[in-house]
Amino acid sequence: MRPHPRIFKTIKWGGVVIGVLLCAATISSARGWVTWYSASTYPNFGVTIFGGAVSIQQNKMGYVGESVSFWPGWRTWPAGDRSIRWWPACSSNTNESFVRAPLWMPALASFIASALAWRLDTLATRRARVGKCPKCSYPRAGLAPSSPCPECGSAAPSA
Repeated sequence: MRPHPRIFKTIKWGGVVIGVLLCAATISSARGWVTWYSASTYPNFGVTIFGGAVSIQQNKMGYVGESVSFWPGWRTWPAGDRSIRWWPACSSNTNESFVRAPLWMPALASFIASALAWRLDTLATRRARVGKCPKCSYPRAGLAPSSPCPECGSAAPSA
């Protein structure tokens, strides 16, 4: 059974939009960084977008309420180092741990999913236009336009 056309349309255009937004975030994060630290947990948890990557870190330096080297909430800074982080990384020591994933990886995945959905939708449309079943490519010559496919039983293609 062929998925509803709106599913393909959502995947096609949603993948493109998400990929473009991630590319924009990669480029703009080389100019500065945005970070958020929690104030209610120990060890303190934070998320930072910097240098084309998203980093998840834990600050193990102190309990909530102590004077530590972080500020709870949202912060932005201009970037001193303007290089892009191209590869994943992780580190752990006694004061903090972090895992970093570059933003180009999910951008590429969304572009690939979008391109695949676009291609599958194009192939199904071409099959329907040349008189074949969009699901199994059975020739529909001689069948009534509203009859289901005799091979796979799928509904008649919409005009």
